[in-house]
Amino acid sequence: MWWRSLELFFFGAIPLSAFFFPDFVAVLESPLYVAGLATVGYLPMGTVLLAIAWAAVAGQLGALAFGRYAPYASGLEPPPPGVVRQSVRWATHRAMSKRA
Repeated sequence: MWWRSLELFFFGAIPLSAFFFPDFVAVLESPLYVAGLATVGYLPMGTVLLAIAWAAVAGQLGALAFGRYAPYASGLEPPPPGVVRQSVRWATHRAMSKRA
């Protein structure tokens, strides 16, 4: 499960590096800074919307380039369970096993 390593990265490496490298926190806060600039009118809203659209297109092209963009086998079968559905299933099974 590839998302476990991503989860460990976000909950382990980022807070640890923020503790040792405080300048890294500025990188994480920059989207909030840009949102603040757009809110007060210093940055035109059209520019912000254009940047969001550019990021969405870049994400789609990246998924296509790395082979992660594919249709399901047939339209009648349900999609595979995602991270949220697996987490809810795990929590439900764990709660039910504690009751029994």
